[in-house]
Amino acid sequence: MQRFQIGQIVFLLPVNEQKIIPAKIVEEVIRRTVNSEPSVRYFAITKPNSKEFLIDKNFTAFNDIESARRYMNEKVEIALNKICDHAVAQAQIFKNDSLPSTSVEVEEDDMEDTESLNENVALVRLPDGSVAKLDTSSLAKLAK
Repeated sequence: MQRFQIGQIVFLLPVNEQKIIPAKIVEEVIRRTVNSEPSVRYFAITKPNSKEFLIDKNFTAFNDIESARRYMNEKVEIALNKICDHAVAQAQIFKNDSLPSTSVEVEEDDMEDTESLNENVALVRLPDGSVAKLDTSSLAKLAK
C-alpha cells in the first residue's frame, strides 16, 4: 500500500464511480502483530469538519492529480481498444459481402458545437474523417 503523510491531500478514485474525490489524510493507524508485517490504514475527510472514512479497497488513492489522470487515461485507452477490437472482430461477417460502404460528411462547424453535449459524451473524429459521438460513461465498465 502507498504511504501517505498526515495532513497530505490525496485524490481518490472510487471503484464504482467515475469521479475523483480530493481528501485530506487525518489519521494513520499502524497495526502490528507478532507473526505478520505491520498493516497501515489511513482515514481521510473530504470537507472540513466532515466525518472521517477509511481509505480501503473501495478506492484507488493517488498522491497527485497527474497520477490519477495517467491512471484514468490508461483505463480509457484499454476500454477503447476493447471496443475497437470487438468492432473489428464483428466486421469479419462482412469480409465477403459486397455491400457498398457509406460515409457521412461532417462540416468542421459540427466538431466545434460541443455546447449541446453532456459531460458523458465526447466527439471523436474517425480515420475516415467522419465524426462520432462516444458515450464515455460506458468506458469504465468495459475496462474491467
